[in-house]
Amino acid sequence: MKLIIQRSQKQAGMISKQAVYELKAQAELTEEEAGNVKKYKVEETTLVSNLNTDETDGLLMSVAKSMSSINLTVAELIAGKTLSAKDITEIMLLEEQIKSVCEGFKTILEAMANFCGQEVIEY
Repeated sequence: MKLIIQRSQKQAGMISKQAVYELKAQAELTEEEAGNVKKYKVEETTLVSNLNTDETDGLLMSVAKSMSSINLTVAELIAGKTLSAKDITEIMLLEEQIKSVCEGFKTILEAMANFCGQEVIEY
């Protein structure tokens, strides 16, 4: 699996132009990974339903608490999901959250690939 992140910025508003920051996250799966997603029917599984603020402090904590919650399913991540915010720190927090979620998703993909069979653990 590869995570492709694309960042962009645009101006919004008719009278007072305000910066809007966008982040597109898309997972690129191998054929085997995509096959396992379908086999185990995890497309509609929610990977994240809101931002984790447990490890955030200071300015980032206040931004995180004021953010609207996000929802990201496996299917949305594979198709690519674009998120936008008026604050660059909010986009940074979203990016970190998505990266963290993808680490967990990769673990799930590996488990699906090796679920049947035997594993030998040597100590």
